[in-house]
Amino acid sequence: VVETVTKHLTRKYTKGHVTDSGVVLPYVYADSQTNP
Repeated sequence: VVETVTKHLTRKYTKGHVTDSGVVLPYVYADSQTNP
């Protein structure tokens, strides 16, 4: 589980825009769903 979460966090920070609250834009969320 930790490995998966770390992967998603890395993808989010690398590919998408992260707000101060740590919320990622929808297009990054959709990308995460593509690669579970």
